[in-house]
Amino acid sequence: MWDMAVNTSVLFFKGKLFLHNGKVFAQIGLGLGVTALLFLGVRAAGVPPLAASGVAGFVGGGLQPWLFRNLKYL
Repeated sequence: MWDMAVNTSVLFFKGKLFLHNGKVFAQIGLGLGVTALLFLGVRAAGVPPLAASGVAGFVGGGLQPWLFRNLKYL
């Protein structure tokens, strides 16, 4: 299991894991942006930082499978 994680990480950082690397980074950026905006919005509503980060992390993490559903691997 560890070898698989290491090999996948090496392929990712070499740029040989995904067919379209630009799309991958765009999807990561979109997820990060939505999570950050959600965090700031929840904080603006007066929620404490720990609770706001929990909500934003839960929603942002749940968004990742939907964002990555059409990515193609090499």
